[in-house]
This record gives sequence, structure tokens and C-alpha cells, in this order.
Amino acid sequence: MKTESIISKNGRFVVGRILPNVELIEGIEILCKENEIKSGVIISLIGSLSCGRIVYPIPDENSKIGIRYSEETDIKGPLELLSCQGYIGEGEDGEFQIHLHGLMGNENMEIIGGHFVSNGNKILATAEITIMKVDGGNLVREFDEKLGFPLFNFKQK
Repeated sequence: MKTESIISKNGRFVVGRILPNVELIEGIEILCKENEIKSGVIISLIGSLSCGRIVYPIPDENSKIGIRYSEETDIKGPLELLSCQGYIGEGEDGEFQIHLHGLMGNENMEIIGGHFVSNGNKILATAEITIMKVDGGNLVREFDEKLGFPLFNFKQK
């Protein structure tokens, strides 16, 4: 078992946790599949990580908007997962897309933040999460030619 969850009585929220040694993004995807969420909003996510891996914006005068993402940066653990928010949807290929930003704290009480990548963020003790399912529309992540980045588009059903 990799997750535990409950669905609130109105059926719009999933509250659960991702268990130790599971990759953060993988755990969110499993939780979504178990609860039939294809589009949603990660409202709250806290917990701990044994290690972290993020990217963050850096200046790039050659990009369309003057920035690009850094190379993946590994953050030495243990880490407190202080706050995360994000979006759940699908890519142009129909595969799950989880766009997650957050803050971590280290043993020196330094705060580190950025965009979490799909691997390298292993749960230490727990990750407690609240997801709101989006009904009546789809979140589709598509490459935006004007900006040069993949972005979520919100499509009414």
C-alpha cells in the first residue's frame, strides 16, 4: 500500500497521505488514480522528505520571456515539507501531469523553494495532502508557443 485516503461527504475533496519511501509525484498520481481524479487542485501538502529535487527560474536573455528553468538541483535531506500547492491534469499525450511548487526547510532552518520534478523527492515519514477534484472541466498542459513553456489550459466540458 502506498497511500491512505478518504473522500469528503460532498465528494469534491480527497484528504490522504503518501507513505514513507514513495516518490512524491508518483504518490500524488497514485492517489489521483485511486480516487478517479483526472483534473484537480492540490490545496495543501505538508510532510517530510528524505531528499528533494527541484528546478527554479533563472535569467536567460535568449528565451521568449527572459527566463528558463535551472538544471535539476538536489537538496540534501532530511527536509520538512512546509507547504506545497499545484495542479493536476493531463498532457497533450493524455498522460498525467502534476505541476507542484513548494517550500522545504532543512536542518539549518533555511527555506528552499521551487518546482518539484518527478523523481528525487522521496517521502521520509509522511506527506499529508488535500486535493480538490475539478468537475465540469479539464486541465490540459500544452506547450505555449508565445511563452516557450508548457502551461495548463483550463477547458470547460
